Amino acid sequence: MHTLNRILTLLLLCVVLLPPATFALVSLNEKNETQDELQDAIGDAVHTYQRRGNLEKLKSVSKKTIAQETDKMAVLEQKKFILRRTIVKERRIIATIGERYGITLTSKKELAPIIATEKRRLERLISIRSLRQAASDPLSTKNVVLRMAFNVASAEVGDLLMERTQTQMMRDLTAADRAFARLAELVPEREKVLTEYNTAALRKEKAIATIERSTRELTNIQDIMNDVHDQVLKIQGELVRIDARLKEKAERALIEKGLLKAEDIGTFEGSAYRQQFSWPAYGVISAGFMVESYRKFFGVDHHGIDIVVAQGTPVASAADGVVFLVRDGGEKGYSYILVGHRGGYATLYGHILQALVKAGDEVIVGQNIALSGGTPGTHGAGPMTTAAHLHFEVIQGGVNVDPTLVLP
Repeated sequence: MHTLNRILTLLLLCVVLLPPATFALVSLNEKNETQDELQDAIGDAVHTYQRRGNLEKLKSVSKKTIAQETDKMAVLEQKKFILRRTIVKERRIIATIGERYGITLTSKKELAPIIATEKRRLERLISIRSLRQAASDPLSTKNVVLRMAFNVASAEVGDLLMERTQTQMMRDLTAADRAFARLAELVPEREKVLTEYNTAALRKEKAIATIERSTRELTNIQDIMNDVHDQVLKIQGELVRIDARLKEKAERALIEKGLLKAEDIGTFEGSAYRQQFSWPAYGVISAGFMVESYRKFFGVDHHGIDIVVAQGTPVASAADGVVFLVRDGGEKGYSYILVGHRGGYATLYGHILQALVKAGDEVIVGQNIALSGGTPGTHGAGPMTTAAHLHFEVIQGGVNVDPTLVLP
């Protein structure tokens, strides 16, 4: 459980902020190596945190994206319809003209020589008609010669019909040429609209998938939290038994050392027992108890603290106790250990890579009970993490308390 609030600042100050006990646990030759591992862990956390989005925010952004892309697709759909209808109309014009004159019109380039040929033919027909008109003019000095060249009476009507037919053909071919010109603009425009439509559809599809994925992840996180809560409630019924078991063990130890007489059992504490805790691991606290940024990021409350440590760091029991539960989440789930202590306390150690104890084991303060994990995608890390760290909780009377208030 890891939000890395203010992690960029901590990255610069982590060496200063490290508890002195961090290096007290290692030899002089190991100090630099320990520091490097911690720096690497923080660096990985920063990178992953920046790369990964807030689940709730992702859902909100995705919903807006879906609305925007849906509106865009509606507009583009209308454009697609109009363009398709116009393209079909222009192609129908070309096909009709081709059928009318028994020619195949496939492109503007192929149409150009046909238009040139028919234009010359029309010009010849107009020229012939002009000559026939001159030949039929009684005032023309050349009418005698022209009449000899043309049979005006029999040809004038036929020439007029041919000219009109040729003129209509030129109009149709010109219309086909214009249709080809419009298609040259319309087809690329439609392709552009189709591309924009497909892009919008893809964005919408991705946004829907993001919402579904985020919802599943949030549901998974909530299921994990419910499981943890159920186990915390269950351990409450065992804490009295655990307290008695640990008290009896302590009394036996005192008797063996001659510090307590058998007849004085049950009286040596004198007053209410006060549980003492030690740190389960040492490192920068990257996410505090009940921080708001955690809820915004994962959608659930943060019931403990996150201690930045390298993957595989030994995790110690924070006090003498009895292991109540070792939950192995597997490759994709959340692994944690729940330990019962005296005085109505329990502790939880989350994102466990490997457990070193089993349920029912008695443990002492400082005893290694697990190896820490938390690197996304590794065994036991679960979905509530962005980098290697230990999640640590303290529960008293069934209620989570801020671990920093009971830790030395």
